[in-house]
Amino acid sequence: MIYHPLTAEQKPYDVRIWHCDGFKEHWHSNMDIYVCLQGQLDIRVEGADHHLTPGDTLFVASNEIHEIFCRRTDTYVLLISFGYSLLGQSYGALQSVCFDRPFFHLADRTVPDEIRIPLEQIRTLLQSPDPDAIAADWALCSCLYAIAAYLSKHSHSFGVSKERLLRTRQLSQLQETLRYISRHYREPITLTQAAAAAGYDTSYFCKLFRSATGMTFHRYLNEYRISVVCQLLTETEDAISVVAEKAGFPSQKKLNRLFRDIMGTTPTQYRKQRTLRNTLHS
Repeated sequence: MIYHPLTAEQKPYDVRIWHCDGFKEHWHSNMDIYVCLQGQLDIRVEGADHHLTPGDTLFVASNEIHEIFCRRTDTYVLLISFGYSLLGQSYGALQSVCFDRPFFHLADRTVPDEIRIPLEQIRTLLQSPDPDAIAADWALCSCLYAIAAYLSKHSHSFGVSKERLLRTRQLSQLQETLRYISRHYREPITLTQAAAAAGYDTSYFCKLFRSATGMTFHRYLNEYRISVVCQLLTETEDAISVVAEKAGFPSQKKLNRLFRDIMGTTPTQYRKQRTLRNTLHS
């Protein structure tokens, strides 16, 4: 499972229009909202499949395992991701919620205005960028706070699987380590440093980390960095060696080896595929 990092301009949220090409099975502590703008995609959440066409909206709660399948190359999605970085300690109230209606159409007037209107405002803000970046940031934050306030007031935890509750509880014990990784992934991070960030000895930390994430700490760190690489390859024209350095890899050779192992292709091939897709549909 790949942890999807929050790296967009180092803001406390990730809100963007995403040229969707799918994403492997993963989880993260953030809450995600997907609004299909164009094309079609399928999202599997905790084993339940959802087919999205334009206007369809899906909420994915914190720590829910999900996978994205994109069947068309012209698919664009409004992606909204937020959590602790934006809401602080109060986000804990939302980390075990189960949504009554995780899937709906944005034009459905039975959807509460407290959800529908902020989502429509976010879509408008992204499709008609405000030249005042500070004002746009405040407007986006206002919309996200409104959504979080409604969810906190009306969501409930009935029907949440024992597995997800356990995952949430274990991950809460690792939050300081996960935040440490998000801040220092460009630097060498040792197992001892990661365990210390969580306040545990290395032996207990290793057992807890594998139980919570399904992988070793080093595998998680590598997959986190590869996720950063994918974003840099898509959004910048930096040389592969520069991308490797920015993502925390000691060399381009190591990046190439791990990228092929995790993504099934090379960084160069991945960038060419994304560039071709963007050219065909720009």
